[in-house]
Amino acid sequence: MTIAGVAMVCAVFLWAIMYRNSSILIKTWYRGDPRKKQVALRFDDSPDPRYTPQVLDILKRHDAKANFFCIGRFAEANPGLVARMHREGHLVANHTYEHSWRVFYWMPHTVRKSIVAGGNSLQKITGYFPRFYGPPVGIKTPPQALVGWQLGLAFVGWTRWAVDGGGGILTKEKVRKLVGDARNGDVFLLHDAKINVAGHYITNEAHGAAVEEHLPALIQGLRDKGFAIETLDTLFGLPRGMETAPSADEAPVAGTWNMLKAMGYAFLRERSSPLNASFSLALGILIGCSPFFGAHMPIGLAIASRYSLNKLAIVIGTNISNPITGPFVIIGSIQLGWRILNGSWITYADMTAMFHESALNLANRFIESWLLGFPIMGALTGIAAMALCFPVLWAWQTMKAKG
Repeated sequence: MTIAGVAMVCAVFLWAIMYRNSSILIKTWYRGDPRKKQVALRFDDSPDPRYTPQVLDILKRHDAKANFFCIGRFAEANPGLVARMHREGHLVANHTYEHSWRVFYWMPHTVRKSIVAGGNSLQKITGYFPRFYGPPVGIKTPPQALVGWQLGLAFVGWTRWAVDGGGGILTKEKVRKLVGDARNGDVFLLHDAKINVAGHYITNEAHGAAVEEHLPALIQGLRDKGFAIETLDTLFGLPRGMETAPSADEAPVAGTWNMLKAMGYAFLRERSSPLNASFSLALGILIGCSPFFGAHMPIGLAIASRYSLNKLAIVIGTNISNPITGPFVIIGSIQLGWRILNGSWITYADMTAMFHESALNLANRFIESWLLGFPIMGALTGIAAMALCFPVLWAWQTMKAKG
């Protein structure tokens, strides 16, 4: 069980970093309101003097707005293209200053310099420091997450990918699949620029022709299905820019320990409604009553991140399995399961009779009872905790609002 728990923790940590839409380290925006027929087109690695004008021309012909995640040094080399994006109503977002694989190994202070430098380059052209940030390749390292939290950035993922980066190109089959799979709130990832892992332009002769042929079909296909193509500020209801541009040297974080402390502080300050917090606590208790020893917390964090629940409350709930209360949870779960299977509670006479059974058979009976009883035990305990916590949190929030 210990090995399984450690493996689960490692898996969740890797998921938090590698999965583009994970909100475990920091909230990631990747889908708009599922009730609205809106989608967004996201173009990464901009601007490219070879292909970005072509993309802008197509968008202008079809009166469509898009979102360009720009690399700072490319923006400095091609300010006219970024100015055109802004002038024509597209959203300009931050994609670091250099988009190099080295960003995955940088500590917070270096990451901050890259993000701020990229934002400053774009602010000089557009007039605003972008709030929206796209980590390179969608990988959110802990230093990036910490800096994003410090700066108040909105990390952005995507739900549909055209698989057109690097050596890939847009094709008729890809467009057909993108349009066919489209759902309300989708963010479609495409590329107007062609770069390698080191952040340098590469040659792909077929890219320009593919964009010219298939991007209009994608736009028209989405509109034929009734989708409005919006910018991210409309899709997510967030402002495009920061109220105050951050400094590259403000609030530096020295070392790994301070980085972890700052991330923990952000974790503790997480805000949510009384209903969200109390429900998260109840769900955490349900998870904590399960037999997944050592994996309660990562399972809870993964669920909380996926469904925007209160991470701290769910972690507190999972700790019902601690050495003090855990034995009572296990005994209660076994008793409930035993009652369901055998129609009675376990008595002293039952315990005496059990010693005549084989150890394997006895273990099997207890495990069956536990697996059957823990959801009931967790649900009952969770509902009781929710009934106690919700009015307290609601009253405290009301008093705080009144001052």
